[in-house]
Amino acid sequence: MAQSKSDGAAIVLEWSDFDPRLGLRSLGSWDPEVTEDLLNNARQFATFLCAVLRSMPVKFPVSLSSPTLPLPPVTHYPSWHSNKFDLSLKQCVASMLVSISELQNVHIISSDRLDISSPFNRRLDPKSEYASGFPYQIPHASEMAHLHANQLLPLNPKKGLITDLDDTVWLGILGELGVDGISWDLEHGAQGHGSYQRFLQSLSRTGVLLAVASKNNPQLVDEAFRRTDLLLSRHHLYPLEAHWGPKSESVARILKTWNVAADSIVFIDHSPMELAEVKAVHPQIECLLFPKSDPAAILDLQYRLRDLFGKRSITQEDTIRQESIRVAEEFRAESANGNVISDVFLRQAE
Repeated sequence: MAQSKSDGAAIVLEWSDFDPRLGLRSLGSWDPEVTEDLLNNARQFATFLCAVLRSMPVKFPVSLSSPTLPLPPVTHYPSWHSNKFDLSLKQCVASMLVSISELQNVHIISSDRLDISSPFNRRLDPKSEYASGFPYQIPHASEMAHLHANQLLPLNPKKGLITDLDDTVWLGILGELGVDGISWDLEHGAQGHGSYQRFLQSLSRTGVLLAVASKNNPQLVDEAFRRTDLLLSRHHLYPLEAHWGPKSESVARILKTWNVAADSIVFIDHSPMELAEVKAVHPQIECLLFPKSDPAAILDLQYRLRDLFGKRSITQEDTIRQESIRVAEEFRAESANGNVISDVFLRQAE
């Protein structure tokens, strides 16, 4: 592969790659005394693969999947009993993956993600394996191809998220319940909102721009963000648009401040009407419903957002992006008042 003229490579591993006796097409011995030899061969293959991948150019992308099929009944244990051989074999693979994960050009498919999209008991096709050496059921093969394509040809991550506040960042309507009446914890049945706050905070630390578009009393919003038990810091939300005007206008001002394209933004609100209003004015924005009364759907939303905003590395520029925009806006405001020095500083800041 190091000499390849292709733009990338997908490596699809199965147990038979570590030793042919771990596949269905080999008739090698499964006698009890061969298990140590199987493990040694697996370790040698893992070492070899690590060496090959480390020798490849840094700019040559590789997508890799670990074994996805069940191990054959090699040992004398019943299938419900974990045993030293199975655990040692999987430990060998796990150690190999940890080592490989340090390589910038190698991207490993998540086995957890694959378990969701391709159930474990619907992957192996023994008839196809015997006939042609192709071990997969077609749906599993399709999902594997899809995930490898995502790794080698990833979409650009979204850049910014604009969120509602009431019944989204917190449970309750601030104007009706007051600052002390809104909640985001287990005690008040609002843990999903607290989880959402935590998730947004983590996004901000990876360079994702966060802003607020809320129909609300701005003074009350200021008070709410002074609550010390809030998981999401106001410092990570800029701009914060709280008023009674259309949210599409708030979104327009936020886009101008951020200086980003609409198709790189996600807008989240608990109200389908508000989502529709923003979508009508900004059709390129991805508008997602916050499912306030459905904890499972809130978790699914976080998975979806992680996919939309996920990135493979975090740079120093990422960590200061929102603060840089805030400072730039302050200098622009000064410039509008005739402060010439701030213009020079603004160009340096940008």
